[in-house]
Amino acid sequence: MSEILAKKEIEHFIHNGFLRIDKAFSKEIADNALDILWRDLPCERSNPSTWTAPVIRLAVGL
Repeated sequence: MSEILAKKEIEHFIHNGFLRIDKAFSKEIADNALDILWRDLPCERSNPSTWTAPVIRLAVGL
């Protein structure tokens, strides 16, 4: 059985708290996710002057 993550990747995650995984999903899925996120944010995607908060928490749930 092949490992999903290499030992070096696991160590990076443990030490840094994040891991970059290239090609985890398609560009189409990424673009759709961005559209959903921007639709739910209280600011305008094309107007950086509306990006006034460093963090915006979105409600989770269905």
